[in-house]
Amino acid sequence: MVYAPSIILTAAGLAEKLDAMDPLPLSEGHSAHGHDALGGVELSGEVRFDIPVAQEAATNQGVEGHELHEHMSASSSEAALRKTLNISVVTMGGTNVATVVCSASTTVYELKQILARMGSDGVGVHRLVHGVSVLEDSQTLSCCCSVENEPGLEEEVTLTSILMCPSAISSFLADMNSPCLSATAALAEFADSVFQSEYSDSEKARPSVDAVLMVPEERANLIGWMVEAFDVMQFSDSILFSALLTLDRYCACLTAIPETKSYGHALLAAVCTEMKLANADKYGGSWQHYIRHLCQNRFALPEILEKEREVLSTLNFAVGVPTSLTFFSGLSLRQRPALPNSRCFELGLLLLHVALFDVKIQYNFPHVVIAAAALSAGLSICDEPEIRREEVLEDLSAYCLCMESMVQLVEKCEEELLDLWMQCASGRSEWSEWYLSVHRKFSSPFHKEVTELHAAARLRGLRQMS
Repeated sequence: MVYAPSIILTAAGLAEKLDAMDPLPLSEGHSAHGHDALGGVELSGEVRFDIPVAQEAATNQGVEGHELHEHMSASSSEAALRKTLNISVVTMGGTNVATVVCSASTTVYELKQILARMGSDGVGVHRLVHGVSVLEDSQTLSCCCSVENEPGLEEEVTLTSILMCPSAISSFLADMNSPCLSATAALAEFADSVFQSEYSDSEKARPSVDAVLMVPEERANLIGWMVEAFDVMQFSDSILFSALLTLDRYCACLTAIPETKSYGHALLAAVCTEMKLANADKYGGSWQHYIRHLCQNRFALPEILEKEREVLSTLNFAVGVPTSLTFFSGLSLRQRPALPNSRCFELGLLLLHVALFDVKIQYNFPHVVIAAAALSAGLSICDEPEIRREEVLEDLSAYCLCMESMVQLVEKCEEELLDLWMQCASGRSEWSEWYLSVHRKFSSPFHKEVTELHAAARLRGLRQMS
């Protein structure tokens, strides 16, 4: 069997998202006839189905009833795609802003492009709503068709256009005037869609705490080893965070706790996958060389690749899931130019590393919340202006519209993060032994020696608010 990888969208995969929005091709098939969705014609109180030749032959060969139903449902869908739609686009107040005649196979994204060329708002600035359903860009307009209408007839459809204000991050990207950042600014129109897609993909893939079947000490030992080894080899932190998330998701799919040796196999397999997906400048050189070096030749490369196939197959080849580091980078976009020399980003990154040890923090909270909590703590402890922290909380709306409940989660997560860090640093945590590798990493001048900072005052303030 040949497996086709399905890469989950991240900001780096914006081109794949746009490709996925191409219109669905029209299928050659038989359209249903009659008064109902299955092509029924009412005769003398009975329902007779007008079955095309291909269906009749299949029936004579003993096709089961439910298979025939599925075939006919597919034919109905194909018939809907061949309809012509007369679409009226109106505002919330009922004012008609455009009338478009197009095929039901047209995608929502293509309709938005048509509206943009007609002088309406930009493609990513508004949402189209049919009835009470928000239409996604990848959907075809056939979802607006009435099943009662005959195929081939023109159908009247009314869509409501709801203007969406771009997020502060999107506006920030659009305002970039530097020539070296012009490519980033060009993507501002699509930024909010990508951010929301990242959040959605992250939540779909986030395992439950109880499902991660790993011995906590063994897992902490692997994290400590990765932090130290990857730092020495100058790997990007994105490989560390992505590999651990892949490992946790794999273990969450298992029915029993694996043997200790299997942890190492699965981790190397996850690292192998992430190195293949990452840009070469995130580690440099040959991934085969680094994998052999990481395992000290204790495992043969074919053995690791076989384990990689098993891990990917278990995860249905869904990789590239956004991590807390992904969201940390997004939420930092507006802050870094304003605070070029601040230690808050390194401190936030340290807290993200600390969160990796505790499965409860790592998977009880959405990863965008963990990222916001870490950045909020960094800004507060480094005594940056309060408006900077408020901007981070505002930028959460770019990922999730239910901002009010998210802000409460951020404060709760920030309190737990700082408490865990203080316990690890003082030797009172069960993870203190493995935290030492994180402490050594962030004690270096490269990371601005942020381990010297103190969180006690900020933690007291959070506890007083709760």
